Amino acid sequence: MNLHYQHIQNQVDKRKQENAFRELKQQGVSTPCLIDFCSNDYLGFAKEKEIHLQQGVSTPCYGGTTGSRLISGNYQITEDVENYLANFYQSEAALIFNSGYNANVGLFQCLPQRTDTIIYDEYIHASIRDGIKLSNAKNFAFEHNNTTALEQKLAQTTGLVYVVVESIYSMDGDAAPLSEIAKICKEQHAALIVDEAHAVGIFGNGRGLVAELSLEKEVFARIITFGKAFGGHGAAVLGSKILRDYLINFSRAFIYTTALPLSSIITIKNAHEFLLKNLNRIEELKDLISYFKDKSNSLPSADGLGWASDSAIQCIIISGNNEVKQLAENIQKNGFDVRPILSPTVPKGRERLRICLHSFNSKDEIDRLITHLNPPSREETTTEDTSLRQLTEVGGVNNNNFYNKNLKTFVRKNRKTMTKAESKIWNDLLRKNQCFGLRFLRQRPILDYIVDFMCPELKLIIEIDGYSHHFEEVFENDFIRQKAIENLGYHFLRFTDDDVMKDFDNVIRTFEIYLENKKE
Repeated sequence: MNLHYQHIQNQVDKRKQENAFRELKQQGVSTPCLIDFCSNDYLGFAKEKEIHLQQGVSTPCYGGTTGSRLISGNYQITEDVENYLANFYQSEAALIFNSGYNANVGLFQCLPQRTDTIIYDEYIHASIRDGIKLSNAKNFAFEHNNTTALEQKLAQTTGLVYVVVESIYSMDGDAAPLSEIAKICKEQHAALIVDEAHAVGIFGNGRGLVAELSLEKEVFARIITFGKAFGGHGAAVLGSKILRDYLINFSRAFIYTTALPLSSIITIKNAHEFLLKNLNRIEELKDLISYFKDKSNSLPSADGLGWASDSAIQCIIISGNNEVKQLAENIQKNGFDVRPILSPTVPKGRERLRICLHSFNSKDEIDRLITHLNPPSREETTTEDTSLRQLTEVGGVNNNNFYNKNLKTFVRKNRKTMTKAESKIWNDLLRKNQCFGLRFLRQRPILDYIVDFMCPELKLIIEIDGYSHHFEEVFENDFIRQKAIENLGYHFLRFTDDDVMKDFDNVIRTFEIYLENKKE
């Protein structure tokens, strides 16, 4: 085997060793007759014959378009659908791209220049990140949905500034605080770009979260996709007419690719017209979302291991590729198509089950699914789980709920009354039971609830320097670090993902010192 093959073989072997190897599975073959809690077909439009029949169309729709839209692939029907989309979404103009990935890469590759700055939420799509890299513009991530962090980043910018968020995040299903972000961008003269891939079709009577909040005029550009709620294929960038002209001239992902087949273009319009006649699908989906939220809140694992969102995307955090794959396989054996999301798609320690709800699911199906989402039994739990259950007994919490819920109750109960002796018992138990494994650590059960004890400087260090699982930027503010050291009289070690496990006891000891100083 030559060096080139050896290189790629080594990378594949490494991915397999990490239990993160991706394989293609044929839909309906590897998962026959499973109840769909996996696909992005939120409204069931992918199965609607009325949407996909090409009726009343004079232009032949079979075959390909034979070239890019600047050569031989542009048709009247394509521009008609773009005008329809602009009107539907209350935008000046729309430009269709072949996919959401193409739209994001095509927009961000050409729009920001080398002297400009892009500030993006740390959870944005990989396709946006890829486009940003191609732009060569300066770029900074801000903590997920943290508008204070966004304002701090905006203070560091030069050139034209673009702020990029998703209205509904694809892995967590939570919504961006769009109204507040739009206000900040307006005050700071930054252009706001919103990816609405998982919002269109559901929010704002199908027009997205931007439209629901009446922010169309506050947003520089929107990216919408048609392969999710609309059950088709393709995407579009919504914005001004001059932005459309700019993309036609400078977006390489638009210029140098064969245009979508006309069958896909027609389906895009059909899906939107079908939605307007069947808005009850949205209400049915929202009813199921509320039902799932109510039911999942009763799960022992719901507190700390996952969260229920107001979107069709729900997630259960199960740390570790092997663990989440095993749980997904067990759920599939019981008749439900639920897929694991592995690292590196999500950060290590934030692996998850991603559950997608659909208007065609039933409450009975949700009830049956939830019975299989319970955490492992006591016999199946890891050493870290057992240790944490022992730990919670210090706080007088002695039940079989999963450790995050117990720990939360324990710390809240002792927030104002914890003595030095109790703190010592707590820390001794942590060390005795070696509660420093990744499963324990990545859930952040301690820091999420003791952080209120800490001085603002230490809290900031932990958030920026120690426990951000998107550890992409070097800690920048030496003044804050020094101030925290002076305040605590203790050198707080900087963590990285590799050494955070062995250094976690320093967090606990620092907490002890802070409590002691506070009493003095």
